Amino acid sequence: MISGSTFSVVQRLEPKTMQLLMSDVLLAADAVILFRSSPKQKADTVNLVKSFFKGGKITLSVGDGFNDVNMIQEAHVGIGIRGAESNQAAAFADFAIVEFQDLRRLMFWHGRSQ
Repeated sequence: MISGSTFSVVQRLEPKTMQLLMSDVLLAADAVILFRSSPKQKADTVNLVKSFFKGGKITLSVGDGFNDVNMIQEAHVGIGIRGAESNQAAAFADFAIVEFQDLRRLMFWHGRSQ
């Protein structure tokens, strides 16, 4: 888990230093969770993960608001959650679900059978 404020510190590092630091973290992680972050940081995180694992890993982003649209579009697979407040994330996503709990069936049933 990486907070937006922590990620902004990492982004200010020299590119080589950032790559070394983040590669250790990303290689050890099964998942990357970014919280309290800006829309740009969310999209940058997806791009960072994609750049480390070219062709080897699939990125999936889940969001529920307009601030998640860039992240959803940058990921290999984007999932938008429709909500009472906004359907903007769902409108730009590859898949749309009504509730977060629907993610399990989408990933582990439909995703597995594809």
